[in-house]
Amino acid sequence: QSTTKQALQKIGWDETDASLQAEIMTCAELCGNNQGLVKMYQPALMAPSPDYAGKPITERETSTSAVINANQSPGMLAAITAADLAAEKVSSKGENDNGPISIVSSYNSSTSSGQLAFYVERMARKGLIGIAFANSPEFVAAAPGG
Repeated sequence: QSTTKQALQKIGWDETDASLQAEIMTCAELCGNNQGLVKMYQPALMAPSPDYAGKPITERETSTSAVINANQSPGMLAAITAADLAAEKVSSKGENDNGPISIVSSYNSSTSSGQLAFYVERMARKGLIGIAFANSPEFVAAAPGG
């Protein structure tokens, strides 16, 4: 994971974004799910895009919902921002009178979100139940049988 983080930093990611992406990609690879490490052989595929406008931001928000604008950041950064915010909204129940369910969406990312199981497992470690969905432009082929 540290080697992947260092490689991501060398191609332009800051320490925080490199660390998060390295954790997500490494976890996926350890599960047998190729979600990015192979792209490190062609660094241009993983480097910040020329039109990279910034980090994901919360664009709209209620006590139980939010919309994240990824600002052309990688899907992994948008997804982790959304998952963590959804968990935070449910976990703060009682403090802010939030309900038992939250929903957070993201849009405007530049790449795939990676292994969706990573985000729900992260929520499960907090004692929560998470459901993650993703969509993709039509240029991504469906898996066999899918």
